[in-house]
Amino acid sequence: MNFNKNGDFIITSEEIIHFFSQALKRLINEDSFLLKSGVQERSIQFKLGVYLRELFSFAECGGLNIDVEYNRDGKSNVKRPNPDCEHCSKNEWLAPDIILHKRGSADFCDNDKYKNDILFCEIKKNGRNDPKRIKEQIKIRKYKYGVDLFLLTSKNISLNLYKRNNEPIHYEFNFETQELEEKTQDERQA
Repeated sequence: MNFNKNGDFIITSEEIIHFFSQALKRLINEDSFLLKSGVQERSIQFKLGVYLRELFSFAECGGLNIDVEYNRDGKSNVKRPNPDCEHCSKNEWLAPDIILHKRGSADFCDNDKYKNDILFCEIKKNGRNDPKRIKEQIKIRKYKYGVDLFLLTSKNISLNLYKRNNEPIHYEFNFETQELEEKTQDERQA
């Protein structure tokens, strides 16, 4: 993970998974009450955002930010879904659960617009997010990665990692090793 000479933040999918493993480990070890007590997702996403911010401190030193429920697109516009979205309301706005991005990047010139919008994460405690929403944000705002974190309980955590133009890679948190482990379709059905 580093910034190249053009100021682009370079991070691999393996690094993303490593950071999420570390943040989830900390969430389980320090805040298991949140996973057991039925609190709103916002409480969980806030703590996870705090832990990710610490892990991404290098990126923050370079001008990127981890934000929770960030609903801005540029300095003053509200973040909206794609206008071509068939199931979206015209008045709907987006507030991604957790993002790693450059604040205000929608206001930059063409080549730099959405530059260093790295990660778009949606969290669902009891179900799965809409993968279309994650894929749409990767396409429109040029996020390099999308994370769908779901079934977030004290006994089960699943994560799908999306990259541009690729099908998601599925991971499950192993509570014994305290790491996210890649699972194939066959392994999930067993």
